[in-house]
This record gives sequence, C-alpha cells and structure tokens, in this order.
Amino acid sequence: LADTMEPTVEGLLKNLSLLFVPAGVGVISHFGLLGENWVAISIALIISTILGLVVTALTMKLLMQGRGS
Repeated sequence: LADTMEPTVEGLLKNLSLLFVPAGVGVISHFGLLGENWVAISIALIISTILGLVVTALTMKLLMQGRGS
C-alpha cells in the first residue's frame, strides 16, 4: 500500500507550500476585518473543532462496532 501511495504523497509534499499561499493572502488582505471580528471567528473555530472531534469519535465508534471489536 505504501508503495502505491508514494508518488501521490511525494507530489503533495513537494507542492505543500502552494496550498498555504491563498490562505495567507486572504489573511493579509482582510487583516482589518479579522481584527474587528476576532471574537466571532474564535468562537466559530472552537465550536467547529469540537464538532469535528465529536463527529470523528462517533464515526470511529460506529465503524469499530461494525467490525465486532
């Protein structure tokens, strides 16, 4: 499995920095707006992180029950 994934992983790792450029430009372009709304953004980030963890845990629990583990 690792051998079949190696070309894809290497391609992604070589171009990883390109994935961060749009986010960085957006932050710099809208720095004032982010400063005005930092409380709402922080709350949204915290809630979405918690929801992501809960959904991941529930999905893992469901998948593990399906395997009989």
